[in-house]
Amino acid sequence: SHLAKSDIVTMKRCYLYAYLFLSCVICGCNDYNNEVLLNRLISVQNEGDTCPYNALERYDSLGAIFEHENEYLRNKYALLGVRLRDKAFITHANDSVINLLYDYFINDGNSCEKQEVCYYMGSVYRDMYDAPKAVIWYNKAIETAQKDEELKKSILLARIYSQLSELYDYQFNYTASLDAIRKAYGIKEMNGKVDATAL
Repeated sequence: SHLAKSDIVTMKRCYLYAYLFLSCVICGCNDYNNEVLLNRLISVQNEGDTCPYNALERYDSLGAIFEHENEYLRNKYALLGVRLRDKAFITHANDSVINLLYDYFINDGNSCEKQEVCYYMGSVYRDMYDAPKAVIWYNKAIETAQKDEELKKSILLARIYSQLSELYDYQFNYTASLDAIRKAYGIKEMNGKVDATAL
């Protein structure tokens, strides 16, 4: 009887160790899989900066894969789609997708993702000819950048100021337009990319 109890305890410990080991292996595989998929998105994103239509074809081919991934990867995939369409000058017709992405990343995203989703909120409203809303969201993207030292000198921030300059010009606010374009130029100059069009 005593030996039987000892055997049971030993077996339970073995099962526990086996469970913990398998959990670690599965987590490790998931982390590796996430990294591989994120790298694929980064590759498509980089191509999109110069060849957006080719990148869109690659992007569409990944749809079936990301459809079954975790929430973070699905949202990263969807945000890249918004970005690529913007880079390809495909006009955004409504704000339904970007609103869902904003709800996700503003709660669970890092500073860079929050800045990006605010920027594309502005871009969507720009395409919908809602200049006041576009200005609000571009300024929210700037507010996000001001909280992060790395984002303060990002090319995306320069792009935001450039977009704001055009919108202010459209609204006949020439003083604000000039101030915004000066800030955009300053950031590009800091990065050695005065003629940069990325992001």
